[in-house]
Amino acid sequence: MSSITTAVSNWNQDTKQALSGYGPAYFVNVNNLMSHGQYTTKAQQQKLVKQAKAANNSSVSQAEVTQIMSEKDHNLNEYISTADNFHPNHKGYEKMTDSLFKVMQTHQSWLEKGK
Repeated sequence: MSSITTAVSNWNQDTKQALSGYGPAYFVNVNNLMSHGQYTTKAQQQKLVKQAKAANNSSVSQAEVTQIMSEKDHNLNEYISTADNFHPNHKGYEKMTDSLFKVMQTHQSWLEKGK
């Protein structure tokens, strides 16, 4: 498990625990959405895993790794910012908003009654 995956997992657990003290509150899990980005099929995701393993096993040259990491205007994941390769970009926030809105439509307890 990568350090980023661990950090996100810990964040999600802490958030769920914090929300359990409030009600009604709903946790919207966007981990898979943000981790996989536009790669939604198992085949696409397996290809990425294979590429990552190749990079981690040093079958990718240092020059290739440096070139990938130095691309300031491109990220393999279309939902992640190129500024830090961790936080969502505008498109990522739009996707997260879509996920939130779906939960809001399912659980309408957030609507004020009588107004």
